[in-house]
Amino acid sequence: MATANVLIVSVDGIAYALPIEFVKTAKLVDRAEIFSIECRETILLDNQPLSVANLVDLLELKDRPWRQNKGDWGQESWREVNRNKAGTSLSSNSPKIPCIVLKVGEEKLGLFVDALIDQQDVAIKPQTQLLKRVRNVSGATILGNGEVCMVLNPHDLIESVRKQVLSRSVSSSRSKVETSSRKQVILLAEDSIATRTQEKRILESAGYEVVTAVDGLDAFNKLKTRDFDAVISDVQMPNLDGLGLTYKIRQQKEYSDLPIILVTSLASDEDRKRGADAGANAYIPKGTFNQDVLVETLKRLV
Repeated sequence: MATANVLIVSVDGIAYALPIEFVKTAKLVDRAEIFSIECRETILLDNQPLSVANLVDLLELKDRPWRQNKGDWGQESWREVNRNKAGTSLSSNSPKIPCIVLKVGEEKLGLFVDALIDQQDVAIKPQTQLLKRVRNVSGATILGNGEVCMVLNPHDLIESVRKQVLSRSVSSSRSKVETSSRKQVILLAEDSIATRTQEKRILESAGYEVVTAVDGLDAFNKLKTRDFDAVISDVQMPNLDGLGLTYKIRQQKEYSDLPIILVTSLASDEDRKRGADAGANAYIPKGTFNQDVLVETLKRLV
């Protein structure tokens, strides 16, 4: 058993304790003050950048099934404590967020919590062998109301944030590599074999992967088989024409932003209007068609 001076905070209706020796200060932070630096959420403290994190995320409390069965004790009880200790807590109803600034050696970290409750001297019971290395927790204490309160480990909390940032950075780098290395995939619907072959050759020469369809119905069925970056379609086709294909695609919410280009011999203003009304992003008459127009239009939309 050991005695320590701790700051009691409330997170998701649960009380947690932070050793006061590691608490540099506490402040209210407006959400507009938070910005991002190298995958880290950051605020300014004394004109210096300070990494911040939500304690509820570090403790992985969100969407936990057991939280639904805990009842309403936490937050209401702490509100009662707040009323009895006026001036010692920061209200969770404030438009600003309570932030605890921890300092461990030369490292600092800001933790967002729901409320600051009290400062107390408590007897800390260390973890048993079975729970000795539970991440972010160094021990437990019993508060005056009989509730067990976990005492958090500031060293672990800073390490948890470091691992989070590293994970985000790796994921971001992997995503960028995958995006840059993946060929964009175009669904090409054209009933004419000669035109389909020509357009496919143009698109592949421009670096696109092309999946062809012989008419609108074939194209709509193939659309569901994988992810496409754009659809290029003729208008006059059997089974389902290009206007009908465009209209059917736009009826699906998941394809509301999918670029659609109609390439057709129908070149009147009325034809263009029908294409726009159906939901096409671009309309290229075959009479003025050349590969530069098609590729540039595609680059602009994708």
